[in-house]
Amino acid sequence: MKHDNDTIVRDIRIATGAVTAACIASLAATAKYLFHFCIDTQWKRSVFHQSLIAPERIEKLQQGEAKEAGEWFSQAKQPVTITSDDGLRLHGWLFDPDCTAPKPHLYAICMHGYTGVPEETAKWAHRYARMGFTVLVPSQRAQDLSEGRYVGMGWLERNDLLNWIDLIVSSDPD
Repeated sequence: MKHDNDTIVRDIRIATGAVTAACIASLAATAKYLFHFCIDTQWKRSVFHQSLIAPERIEKLQQGEAKEAGEWFSQAKQPVTITSDDGLRLHGWLFDPDCTAPKPHLYAICMHGYTGVPEETAKWAHRYARMGFTVLVPSQRAQDLSEGRYVGMGWLERNDLLNWIDLIVSSDPD
């Protein structure tokens, strides 16, 4: 009888171990898929290569104020670059005030969204430029012209934003 109980306990342990290993493997595979899907800009099946987020984005950029601002954006932009703390070359666009009475020492930084591109901020950048602000529109890491493969979901970008601010302060300490 003792021998049968030992066999049953051993079989239960083996089955539990096998189920646990299968669950861990399944969890690891799911995590890897989600990682690439959500933050890998170069993976062909990632969210960055699909129209899952804001599928009407292109249509909205070609209407009304957004269309006018987009044309202004492409004509008035001046390229600027910085190097991130981890060595990536990040690109951005600088815009001079677009009014007759520019305000000195006033800056606006317009950041695009998670799967966006700098051109999506054209409407807001144009509004600030018309109010007399100098406007900076960075391209976040791994997107548009900026180097990198993975977006940082805001964690890495917070330091990048501080570096963009340092660029502004170094050119205009006031």
